[in-house]
Amino acid sequence: MKNTLILAVLALCINFVSAQTLKLKKGQEFNYTTSLNGTMTQSMGGQEMIINMKASGTQNYLVENKKGDNYTLVGTVITDTLVLNSAMMDSTFTPGAEMAEVVRYEVDKLGKMISKADARSDSSKQKGAISMGIYIKPSLPMVPFEQSKVSVGEKWTLDRTDSTDFMGGQLVINTKTNYVIAEQTKHNGVKCLVIKVTADIANEGKTSMQGMDFFMEGTGKTAGNLYIDAKSGMLIDEELVTENQINLALSGQQSMVIPISQKMTTKRTLK
Repeated sequence: MKNTLILAVLALCINFVSAQTLKLKKGQEFNYTTSLNGTMTQSMGGQEMIINMKASGTQNYLVENKKGDNYTLVGTVITDTLVLNSAMMDSTFTPGAEMAEVVRYEVDKLGKMISKADARSDSSKQKGAISMGIYIKPSLPMVPFEQSKVSVGEKWTLDRTDSTDFMGGQLVINTKTNYVIAEQTKHNGVKCLVIKVTADIANEGKTSMQGMDFFMEGTGKTAGNLYIDAKSGMLIDEELVTENQINLALSGQQSMVIPISQKMTTKRTLK
């Protein structure tokens, strides 16, 4: 069961539009429902194990401050339920607010991230380390545009390096994301830009737990659609599919390399 939990550690062609700058006010809040569904397959000791994962939760983003053309947002992500199913076990976790991820972002008017900082209390950070970081992770609910006005059909690419908790250690994630403005449409009654996204991902990390050292490296791809409010510039809806190929190496009392393949579908919708 312990190994299963550890493995579970593993989101009009020329008409100009004007939603590329954020239009937010201090004190505004944006609340989202989030769901995550996926399958992870790993091989260990000549045997294959399939783990089905399902999570649901909420995300809240508060516009804490506006200074010039920059905004400070505080994102709070709560995983309400996490369900793991495999041939060896069925488990349900209810992390709730005690395990919430809280991140403070600074972004410019185009939605580009200037800084990111962990805003959890020390006690929450400790609980997060114990949880092994297998819950829903925060991500900015906006698209980082290259300029204030772009046309439908225009494309741009963003390279980014980020980090997140990895069982009490750090996982470094390098992402090359391609954006295409596909169309303008009404979605859930809101005038939106439809942004098609594809991304290449490379990640690596290490940590130690119970006398064992863990090393992880892998590659992956993400694809999906984002619906961006043409008035505020904030996310209305998204659906992303991510596929990863990962090698998890363990050293210590026992040494092994565990290949893992993972496919996850993430959905996020403004309430």
